[in-house]
Amino acid sequence: MDFSSYVLLSLGSLFVILSPLGTVPIFLGLTEGSAAGERISMARRACIIAFIVMAAFSLLGSRILNAFQVGIPALQIAGGS
Repeated sequence: MDFSSYVLLSLGSLFVILSPLGTVPIFLGLTEGSAAGERISMARRACIIAFIVMAAFSLLGSRILNAFQVGIPALQIAGGS
């Protein structure tokens, strides 16, 4: 697999996992009374937190799963694959 196909696959996976089209209405509903600046600040904070969580699990995921004694087969069964 070359780099460009890997990047496309990764971005497609992130798009499905994060579901930005599904979260926009929820975000707008939750921040209905907020000013535009506050919304931007909340959106930035949410993106930073999501990045930190995803980076932590990508770097430390196997250690976290081992700490909870969860194996890959259990995740596959839970995920339906």
